Amino acid sequence: MTDVAVAALAVLAGVGAWSFTEYVIHRWFMHAEMGPAIASRGHLEHHRRPTRRPLASPLSLMMTLIVGLGFLCPVGAWLATLAGAPWYTGALVGLSGIATYLVYERVHFQAHFRPARTRYTRWQQRRHLHHHGRGGTVNFGVTSPVWDVVFGTYEPVDADEPVPARLTAF
Repeated sequence: MTDVAVAALAVLAGVGAWSFTEYVIHRWFMHAEMGPAIASRGHLEHHRRPTRRPLASPLSLMMTLIVGLGFLCPVGAWLATLAGAPWYTGALVGLSGIATYLVYERVHFQAHFRPARTRYTRWQQRRHLHHHGRGGTVNFGVTSPVWDVVFGTYEPVDADEPVPARLTAF
């Protein structure tokens, strides 16, 4: 396998790892009444008042970078070398996971604070706002519905379904 193919697979692995992590955290930690206090309390408050800023705290962004760059990338590089792969494949998994998390934050912000301008953002925005409108019981994947389909929590959204004004700030 060429170095480019290995790098591409590493990036896809990082994107997939973040996508799965996003779903797990959102469904089983942030929506758990008895879940970790910081995660569930803050997120359930977001559901009560979805247009209150900020959605992502500077602390969560900083911790993502610290954990990602200080732990995930080096450990990934080390594990890759143990597996006989180039060291950079593990680092790429970590970096692409971090990048996908930042995309998630942007997409989530856009869903509440910016009018959608593309087919993807219109679809994503309606799907996420439907998640809010249904009491947070469906459509947990903010950036992708893949894991909602896998775990049976995907609910299609009618393109004509009205969006309650309380869910957006535009």
